[in-house]
Amino acid sequence: MTTDKVMALEKVVGDFRGIISAFCDSEASTLDLDSPAFKVFFRRTVEAFKSAMLGANLGDKVIQRVMNRLSDIMDDGWETDLKAEIRNKVREV
Repeated sequence: MTTDKVMALEKVVGDFRGIISAFCDSEASTLDLDSPAFKVFFRRTVEAFKSAMLGANLGDKVIQRVMNRLSDIMDDGWETDLKAEIRNKVREV
């Protein structure tokens, strides 16, 4: 993978984190990960993430690897970690 592609991917990941963080900050006290609204938000965010990778010309194989890795990460207790992070943010406010 070229340096330009790595930098583009890093930007996409940073943007993705920013979107999630902004959503969590604005909804921290009422965020329900099981709600239909969150499921729609999350699905649209993942779609935007994939679209950004396509726009950065990362290539189908790289995009598939990233999406597979994202799926693996999300199978490893990410929801529990996210809930804990949200609780900590609420306490900071």
